[in-house]
Amino acid sequence: MSGKDQSVVSKEALMSTKSGKQIIKQGLFKSKGFRLFNQYKEEAEKQFPNFADRFTDDLLREIKSDPSPNSTQKEFALEVGSTEIILQESEINPIKSKLENRDVLKDRVLRILNSNFVKMTFPVFNALYDASADYSGTTMVI
Repeated sequence: MSGKDQSVVSKEALMSTKSGKQIIKQGLFKSKGFRLFNQYKEEAEKQFPNFADRFTDDLLREIKSDPSPNSTQKEFALEVGSTEIILQESEINPIKSKLENRDVLKDRVLRILNSNFVKMTFPVFNALYDASADYSGTTMVI
């Protein structure tokens, strides 16, 4: 779970940095910090599949319930200050109908989640997602 590229967390990579050496030292001595790290790592490994399903289902619900995807993407563009990734209105419905298939959407979600950044920061990413869902009132109970 620490990352899809295991060379990032290999002994050789860890030995090349001061903090990496500290992690190895803590692991050798089974320090409280290392035990806590392992606890969160194992917890994240168990939660990841459920998170992917929950993220897919919440996203699917939002896609299906959006009465005006074109307006939604325009609001998004204003919010982020860029129209670079905005689709033409004629492109929206074919893409929306593809993404309304849960299997297709889950494949896309898993591709996004299968990054070193997301995997290495999963507990934080999970917390941000939960906070966003709470804030928007879209919390899904599993």
